[in-house]
Amino acid sequence: MVRYGHTGGSDSPQVTLDASNVVTQVSLGLPGGAVLHVTPGVGKRWSYPNLQGSTAAQADDAGAKTGGTFVYDPDGVPTAGGLPDTRPGQFDDTWMGGHQRPLEHATGLQPVIEMGARQYHPVLARFLETDPIEGGTNNDYTYPTDPTNQTDLNGQYVVGTCGVLAGSSVRWHYFIDMRLMGSDNEFRYGRVFGVSRRSMGIRSERRDSAL
Repeated sequence: MVRYGHTGGSDSPQVTLDASNVVTQVSLGLPGGAVLHVTPGVGKRWSYPNLQGSTAAQADDAGAKTGGTFVYDPDGVPTAGGLPDTRPGQFDDTWMGGHQRPLEHATGLQPVIEMGARQYHPVLARFLETDPIEGGTNNDYTYPTDPTNQTDLNGQYVVGTCGVLAGSSVRWHYFIDMRLMGSDNEFRYGRVFGVSRRSMGIRSERRDSAL
C-alpha cells in the first residue's frame, strides 16, 4: 500500500508514505518547473520539464541524466522514451509533470492523470467526470482544444496564454479566464490579468471587446 500526503493548499502529492505511514519520498516543486524527489536513505532524483511543463528528462544526485528523453503528443500520450519513474508505485509525474499532475498507470487499468478536481484520460483527451464549474470549458468533459497553449490543471477551468496587450508605454503579458468567454468566442465580460514591467499583480477589466 502506498499513501500520498499534501502540504499547504496544494493538491499535488508532496509526501509518499508506506502502509506503516513511514515517509518513503518527499517531492519538492522548484521554480521553473523542476521537481526534486528525495528518498530517505537512497538519494535524490531530479525531474526537468519541457516548455509545456511535462517531464522531459531525469537526473541523479550527481546531475547525470538517467534514462531517455520523454516525449508526448499534445494530449499527453507518451510517444518516445517510455514513462519517467518519479514516485514509488505506478503513480508518476509524466505529462504536465512539472506541475505535479501524476499519472496513475497501474497494470490492467486505464491510465489516468489526476488533474485537480477530475481525472483526465490522455488517450481520449477527455475528463472522466463532468466539469464542476458550469461553463468552465467548451463542454462538460473536454480538455482545452489547444492543449499546447492552454491548460486545465485543476479540472475546473481553462487558462490560456493569449499574447501581449499593447497601445501604451506598458506592455501587458496576459491570460484570460476562459470561463468568461461567450459561445461565439467574444470576450463578453471578464478579467484580464496583467503583469507589467512597472508593477506586479495589477488587474484590469474589459467589457464587450472582441478578441
